[in-house]
Amino acid sequence: MENSTYELVKALSSAIVNVPETDNVSTNRKLWDVYAREWNKKEKPNSHSSTDKNINKDESQEELKWLQNMSSAVGITNLDDLTTLGNEWSDKKSFEEILTSWLFPIVNTVNNNWQHEQGTNTTVIPPISIPSSSIPSPSSIINPSLLSSTSLSIAEIGSGGGRVTKFLAPYSKYYHCYDISNEMLHQCQQTILHEYGPIFNQERLKYYSLSIYDGEVYWPCINNLDTNYNERFAKYPIKNITSSTSSNKMNTVLDIMDKTMSSSSLSPAPTSVLSSLSSTAVSHKLPNEPVSISNNTNQKYDIIICFDVLVHCDMHAIFNTLRAIRAMLQPHGRAIISTSNLLAPLGWDRFISQRKDTPAGFYWITPEAINTLITKCGLYIIRKSWPPLSDEQVDSNGLRNNIYYDRDYLVEVGIYEK
Repeated sequence: MENSTYELVKALSSAIVNVPETDNVSTNRKLWDVYAREWNKKEKPNSHSSTDKNINKDESQEELKWLQNMSSAVGITNLDDLTTLGNEWSDKKSFEEILTSWLFPIVNTVNNNWQHEQGTNTTVIPPISIPSSSIPSPSSIINPSLLSSTSLSIAEIGSGGGRVTKFLAPYSKYYHCYDISNEMLHQCQQTILHEYGPIFNQERLKYYSLSIYDGEVYWPCINNLDTNYNERFAKYPIKNITSSTSSNKMNTVLDIMDKTMSSSSLSPAPTSVLSSLSSTAVSHKLPNEPVSISNNTNQKYDIIICFDVLVHCDMHAIFNTLRAIRAMLQPHGRAIISTSNLLAPLGWDRFISQRKDTPAGFYWITPEAINTLITKCGLYIIRKSWPPLSDEQVDSNGLRNNIYYDRDYLVEVGIYEK
């Protein structure tokens, strides 16, 4: 009996080893590449006969039903009003409150701290007042003089389609967008072009494709913090990152993730030791093609934003991102991150509605666990959204009427000075 059991376990172990494993980071890449391409279908005109156009319109509406459902849930009834990828993820009021209560204030604070350290006259960046009715065009509310007067360096990890980028980029001397999805980076470029035209040159606004090695995002900046990290990646050869060209609907995304991915390479940056991510979604040349981060990247930033990204990541991916933030942040700098929150009322509701943790849904974690990772990475907490402050308005269900407070966890961090 024991011998039979041993042989069975041995046989099963051999079979399991040969089953390809899809890691969290790679799955996220495939998911958001597909998401960006499917989202973009609403922008593409039909060039067929009138009869074909009607047929294609019906097909397009069916293909975009998933997007229509998401948009309707947050009050956007017409897809033509969905101008930026990501606006379908929350109601306008919630996002506006994050802009005015978290993102704009950190820009103002870091700018004033930096000028104080430099001994210069403090120039307070004027606060932006956003009407409660809707999020207006950034170019209509941002003072054009900021484009030449600011000295801040800002990085956004997981910039996606540029939902945050278009509001914060004008506040920076240079703004760097990092993402594992090349399709999302192209979408971000389109958003900035649509909003500002070619006002942001290649030196000021750059897009960086993050490479994946052995299931982890490769952050060269972490090398200085952990030699084991460098040794781990040194064992693996440089890989060509691939991108799906499938046009399947979003309701088959999970099937797409398991299919063989085809590729079409971009030219790598001259100093890069990593292969560029591929892209087939954008047929025309954009001003700033995404490039891979090079082996000698030691860029430091005054502000780092990682908003509405880590909710889709497991704890190891979150930990590596926090370590990268610690390595990339200036001593006086600040960072804002958001994660899921199992303790929040809507966080718990969404948790029990999922069968399991998944990038297409959420990966669940508690604020206490995130706080531990933050501290272990050499960061300290300046401000956090959970638990609610005693003077905050909370209804009988414990809700604050903001999806990002009632479901997620936001935290502002700085680095411990040695």
